[in-house]
Amino acid sequence: MFFLRRRFLMIPVIFGAGAALAGFGFSHHGRCGGWGGRDPAKMARHVNAFVDDRLDDLDATDAQRQSIHAIANGLLTDLQAMRAEREDTREQLLSFWESDNPDPAAVHAAVDARVEKLRVMAHKLADAGLAARSTLDPKQRAKVASVIHEHCDD
Repeated sequence: MFFLRRRFLMIPVIFGAGAALAGFGFSHHGRCGGWGGRDPAKMARHVNAFVDDRLDDLDATDAQRQSIHAIANGLLTDLQAMRAEREDTREQLLSFWESDNPDPAAVHAAVDARVEKLRVMAHKLADAGLAARSTLDPKQRAKVASVIHEHCDD
């Protein structure tokens, strides 16, 4: 599952939607303190540094940087909200587990609600990737494609 999540999020990350990587970081690094741990300001600094590093690789203009940072910061806000909701969902599912007689319909409803939120976020990530793509020129897009191929060809 971790491997699939990494591949799924790779494209928005490379596009400069660095907040997408923060979303990846929530599941892999969040408890250990990586990518800012639970501190939203620290996480934002890490994401912005990551985005700046990728934009440096692309020789991005100031206008491109502003646009892509706006995209990344918007995603970061959404992903931080999802992180908080993830904890609530985990607690809810744990309460079902600890219950003497859990209601199967309630368990499935909780899972369906979380899956729907993940679906909505996946569409936001896709839209962010498309927005970032339209910000880049053809040469930069080719460079991004090359990096994606390098990371995804195992």
